[in-house]
This record gives sequence, C-alpha cells and structure tokens, in this order.
Amino acid sequence: MVLAAVGGGSAVAGSAAVPGAVPDQSNPVRSQPCRYTGWVPDTDGSWAGQTFTAGVSGLLTDVVLRLRGANNQISVAIVPVDAAGAPVAPSPLSSVTVPFAPTTSFADVGFSFPSPPRVEAGKQYAVLMSVPTETPTSFIVWQYDGGSSLRDPNGTPCADGVYSGGRAWANDPSPPGPDADFFFTTDVLPLRHVAVQKLGAGGGSVQDSSGAIACGATCLADFRAAQVVTFTATPDPSSRFAGWSGACSGVSPSCSLTISADATIGATFLKKLALLSVRRIGSGTVKSRPGSLDCGRKCSARLAPGIVTLTARPATGWRFARWQGACRGIKPTCRVTLAAGRSATVTATFARKL
Repeated sequence: MVLAAVGGGSAVAGSAAVPGAVPDQSNPVRSQPCRYTGWVPDTDGSWAGQTFTAGVSGLLTDVVLRLRGANNQISVAIVPVDAAGAPVAPSPLSSVTVPFAPTTSFADVGFSFPSPPRVEAGKQYAVLMSVPTETPTSFIVWQYDGGSSLRDPNGTPCADGVYSGGRAWANDPSPPGPDADFFFTTDVLPLRHVAVQKLGAGGGSVQDSSGAIACGATCLADFRAAQVVTFTATPDPSSRFAGWSGACSGVSPSCSLTISADATIGATFLKKLALLSVRRIGSGTVKSRPGSLDCGRKCSARLAPGIVTLTARPATGWRFARWQGACRGIKPTCRVTLAAGRSATVTATFARKL
C-alpha cells in the first residue's frame, strides 16, 4: 500500500525543524565494514521501516534518513505497532510526501511533519518509507546495517541488534531481517500534561492564556516544556474564588506557571456567604443551626447559603411572642432560606409573662 500524505512538506537537511524540539532517537551510520547495504522498493506498495521506542513524550516533529535514489517523491510516515511489534502500515499517525532530487550518493534528508504525531515515552512506534509512484527504473535506498549477515575483513560477523529500541521491517520479498537496523534520527517537541481540578461547593471556570484549557468543558491539555502559561479563575455570580492548590498557589484569581513537568492545578470555588441579621425586642436569645449566630439584643453573621433554623429562647419571666421579617409565626423556631451573596433580616419579639 502506498502511504498517503497528510498535507504538504519539504525535505530539508538536518533536524530540529521546530523550535524547542529536542533529539530523541539517534541511530547514526557506523563505520565500515559493519555499515550498510540498502533497500530498493521494486513493487507497488513496497515499504521499509524501523520500529523504535520513544524516549520523550511530545510531538514527533521530524525524521532524518540517509537516502539515495532515482525517484521524484518520497513518503515517510509514523505508524503504530501491533502486539507482535510489527508496523501497522495502513494506519499512519502522520505522514508527509516530499519532492526528492535523484542522487547517486547517500545524504541526510530531513522530513518535517505538518501534523506532528503525539508519541509517549516508553511506547513503540515505527517510521516507514515508501514512494507514492514508481517506474521500472525508480528506486530509493534507505541505509541500514545487516547485523551478523555482514562480516569484517577477518570474517567475524558484525554485531546484531546494535539499535536496542526496535528492529527493521519491510514488506519487500527480501526483508532486511531482525538483526538489521536502519540509520535514522528523530526530534520531539516535549509536551507536558496539565490537568485542572475544580474543587469546593461553588462554581466557576478556569481558562489559560493560550486557550487550550477552558474548564468548564476542557480540563486537560498539553503544553510545551518551558512554556509560561497564565491560568485565570472566574467564579460564577453566586460563588467566590477561594484559592489555588497543586502546581499553583495563592488566592489571586490569576496564576502564572512555567511548565516543566506534568502538573495538576486545583481551583477552589465556594458559595458566597449570606448575611443574616437578627433584632431582638424584649428579653431572650436567638441562636442559629447551623452557624455561629448567638444573639443578644442585635446581632448578625455571615453564613453558608441554604436553610438555617433559628431558635428563640425567652429569658426568665418572658415568653416568645412572634417572628417578623424573613421569619413569620409564633413558634419559637423558624427556618430561613439564605441565598448566596444576599442578606436577610429577622426580628424576634419577646413579651413579659402576665
């Protein structure tokens, strides 16, 4: 199968095509005689590849191969591997097709992915090469060694498995074999996971300055290592922002963070408190449950929103007469529903016993 391109691209010498990308895989050309033979795609749909184990989590931005050949285009893809470790060629994570100037000598050629695939450190992937169109005279050779199929001048077999991160694969009738290793390098733009957790009984949203997180809906995003990101917490009308936890700290609604590792940020929102005021006429006390209100002649307290029960207790020689305001009735207890950020006033009247 000929791998399809995902957008345009260009072949460039060298690597690190994206600022901030760092070298990950490196399997450089080795000295003679334990060096290379070559691979020639001589049938439609031929491909050759090398599996590898990613060492850095992030976006695989570009691959450098040592090539020579006589074809005007080359396709390179990053693909997953199956349970047996073989490349899944029909399912590229990303691919690019670029022009290629025919050459008789090997040269490093860089391939930059317009849609870099996400790779995770410790997981296996494969880089595959194919040609989108072929003629009887076209060929592309990707350098690799032959493992113990090559021998030095003394007849000693060359080393097997020089590259420990994977093995060579091909769907050619004469595949390289498990001891062969293709020469290639990759660069990865490191990314770090940042998760935002909204805590507390209140409500609100958290956004970052890049627009990747709008939590609300999106509470997890990837950011480039060393990127400076500002997170802003916005409470809803009935709530207040109480502070940050985790990778952020403090009570300011904004937090600036330099991304250096995977991080979790907690944003605590609490319901706004309600103001309950009680006025006493006569002699007695008024207490709230829940809450800390304990009234003499006049008192007030900021309480959590919800239902509060007030209890009136007359002094000796007095009796409870009635409630007025947010409470009504003549029973010594009443229930007041407090709304977040709002105020309520209650009057408790006591009368002398006859």
